[in-house]
Amino acid sequence: MVSACDSFVDDVAPQGEDELVLQDAISALPNTSLFIDLKTLLRSSEAVKFSIGSQPGKGTASIDDKSILLYQPKVDFVTGQDVLSINLINTAGTTIDTDSIWINMASSADSIPCLNGALADYYYTEVNQPVIIQPILNDGYCADKTSGAILNFTESPTNGTIEQVELFTYRYTPNVDFVGDDAFMYELTLVDEAGEEHYSISQVNVAVFQDTTSHYPCDSLIQPIDYYITSDSVSASYMILVYQSDPFCGDLDHQLEIVSVASGSATVYDPSSIQYFPGSDTIDFIEYSIHFEDGHSVDNYVTIYFDYSTDDPSDSICGIAHDDDYNLFFVADSIGTELDPFILDPVTNDEVCGQVDLRIIEAPTIGTASLYETNQIAYYVSEEFAGTMETQLLYEICDHVKCDTAMMTLSVTK
Repeated sequence: MVSACDSFVDDVAPQGEDELVLQDAISALPNTSLFIDLKTLLRSSEAVKFSIGSQPGKGTASIDDKSILLYQPKVDFVTGQDVLSINLINTAGTTIDTDSIWINMASSADSIPCLNGALADYYYTEVNQPVIIQPILNDGYCADKTSGAILNFTESPTNGTIEQVELFTYRYTPNVDFVGDDAFMYELTLVDEAGEEHYSISQVNVAVFQDTTSHYPCDSLIQPIDYYITSDSVSASYMILVYQSDPFCGDLDHQLEIVSVASGSATVYDPSSIQYFPGSDTIDFIEYSIHFEDGHSVDNYVTIYFDYSTDDPSDSICGIAHDDDYNLFFVADSIGTELDPFILDPVTNDEVCGQVDLRIIEAPTIGTASLYETNQIAYYVSEEFAGTMETQLLYEICDHVKCDTAMMTLSVTK
């Protein structure tokens, strides 16, 4: 079991001027919790406690009474990077050190770099039915680059039992007639080829649903949507996301069908999004169906409200681009490569009205940049260097009001 500790923690003598040493960067997965045991990163002889220095911009962070950091990405954080900082505070209330950690959002478990560390796992089953779990699959365990691995459950399930089936494979059995959620922590130690140990912790989450009548529990992800169009968001068309994957359910293969549109028109943009073209009515209604690979379908709808009560959008601040600064951490064989580039969102802090056209005016002198998806730029580094190098990229945005340019400063660390 995880041992409790006081708010203040006694630790080893200092080993250098940094008393709190976080990893420079760690990879994560969308909608997946990240846990870090801050006690293992101390280099202080004082009794200390931890606090969040700066909250991440694309997720939330908290520290519990056992000095465990929990980072939870926001639902729409699926590419790019996030950053947060941790303060180390002594008994006098003085901050004696601060360190930051960058979170790189990986596209899939297969793109998690070797020795990355444990990430949360999500499984679901039906009442009185066991489920096989393999926590190590998304934890950066590479058998050919690892000389050893140790996985221990530090907590027992509250509402079930866990037993080992084979190496790194376990069977979770819910208690008789239990319905609900269960969760339990584990620790993972990966040993690299040089014999250095890499310690991490995480959590297994199991959702137990009622019975076969809830055979499709993930259908609840598809909900009615109220979509508002105001005078500062006027555009020729709008992208409406109607379905997004969930950690428990995974990315289920599916197709989107538009059944009817009351006033305007709509097309399928991708299997999860509708491209909507407004009509003349102040309220519109889209009916759609999502068809899953197992043959079942879910019907739902989007209600679109138009509110033009404010001034004409051309009188507001539109088409203004702001400079961006990115600190990018290259991870060999993973993030920052041509196969898994950094995904940059320069328009996020720009002031635009409606749909935006983005183009690159001046390419960076280091690395390669190209347009990716809507309002995004893919950037990767193939040059060989060590340390940190800086380059710049000039881009232009054009909305339905005007165009503007801004500079992106890219600081790349290898």
